Amino acid sequence: MLLNSSGNETLQSETVGSANDIFRELAQHLRNDAEIGPAVAKAHKVQQSELRFLDMAEALAGFIRHNFRLKPTRFHDFVFGSGQLTPDELAGGLIFYGKGRCGICHNGPYFSDFDFHAIPFPQAGFGKNGFGVDYGRYNVTLDVDDLYKFRTPPLFNVTKTAPYSHSGSLYYLSEAIKVHVDPLGDPRAIPADARQRADFYEVLKKWSHAPMAGVELSDGDIKQLIAFLGALEFESDEAVRELN
Repeated sequence: MLLNSSGNETLQSETVGSANDIFRELAQHLRNDAEIGPAVAKAHKVQQSELRFLDMAEALAGFIRHNFRLKPTRFHDFVFGSGQLTPDELAGGLIFYGKGRCGICHNGPYFSDFDFHAIPFPQAGFGKNGFGVDYGRYNVTLDVDDLYKFRTPPLFNVTKTAPYSHSGSLYYLSEAIKVHVDPLGDPRAIPADARQRADFYEVLKKWSHAPMAGVELSDGDIKQLIAFLGALEFESDEAVRELN
C-alpha cells in the first residue's frame, strides 16, 4: 500500500516512528469513514472522533473470525459423507497426496503444518528488509536457519484468494504452484537486479532441501491440482455491519 501512494517514501523505513505514523494515518481514515466508522464507534462505545488504531485492529480481527471461520467443503463431504468429486478433482487429489508431495507440508485439518519453509517466490515491492528482499521468519527469530522462510498457509478457499506468495507477487494459482516445483521455469521469477539475484540463489539453496524439490508437474497436472483445491472452497458469510 505504501508503494501505491506518492509521498510515502519516509514510511518505508520500518522504524518505530514510521510505524506510529502509519497507525495514526489509518486511525484518522477510520474516524473520517462515514460507513464503517460509526459501526466501530458503536461497538466500542466511544465517539467516532475518539477511535484509535487499536479499535480498528480489534474490529478487523472480529470480522475475520466471523466471516472467514471454516465451514464444511465438498472434500469434507467426500471424505466423511457421501459426497462425490469430479474425475479431475480426484486426479488432482492423487497428485496432491502423491507425486506432487503437497500433503507433506499442507497437511492436517487446516491443510498446513504451520511450519516455516523457503520457496523462491518473486518479491513484490521493496520487501520487509528493503532492496526487494524479505528475510521472512528470520526477522523474528534472528536464526540464520530461518532466513527466507514463511509459514505454510492453509488451503481453504485458496482458489478465491489471489494474489499468492508472501508478497502477493503472483496473481494466478497456477503460477504459484509452478514456482513451488520449478522456480526457474518462469524467467519473470528471476530478479533482474544483481543484489536480488544473490538473495534468490540463497533461497534456492534452502528450497533444494524442501519436499517439492525435484518434483515435475505438467500443465495438465497443475490444472487437476487446481480442480482438487476447488473442492476446498466454501462460502463466507456476508460482511457484518453491526459489530458485537
